[in-house]
Amino acid sequence: MRLWLRMLSYGLSATCLFFILSSSARGQTATQLAARFKQATVLEIRPGIYVTPTFASDGNVCRMVIERTQYLDPEHIDFAPVIPSTTADQLIDELAPPNERGKANKWLNPESFVVGGSSLIKQDYENISVTFYGTTEGSRLITLVWLKRPCSSADQTRK
Repeated sequence: MRLWLRMLSYGLSATCLFFILSSSARGQTATQLAARFKQATVLEIRPGIYVTPTFASDGNVCRMVIERTQYLDPEHIDFAPVIPSTTADQLIDELAPPNERGKANKWLNPESFVVGGSSLIKQDYENISVTFYGTTEGSRLITLVWLKRPCSSADQTRK
């Protein structure tokens, strides 16, 4: 009899735990998510390629992070992990045109390196520093940092 009661007790405990956990797995609304997490500005600049800007205290962009995510829609599936160099150059020209970047430094930044299949290539300009984090196939992440517009210590990604 005691064994039967113990098994019933464990069964009820497991059932209660299941219902508690499954109730927290329900869908959440945009309002519920916004109440729990900081909202950030993220813009899709190409299918599957996003830019996340950070703003200085004066409201101007001070940093942009460009990254590729896996892209899936009914007509186009793309799991490529990198941004090809030709696309990367086009994106940089769109987001920070040559006249905004200023004159390029003659040499790459000394922080640049290529080791095996990984690379960090940093090109400094008069007004902007552009860093490519990638592989021999292309860039996984690109950052643009405006040198004369420092980001505040409390990055303002909200707008």
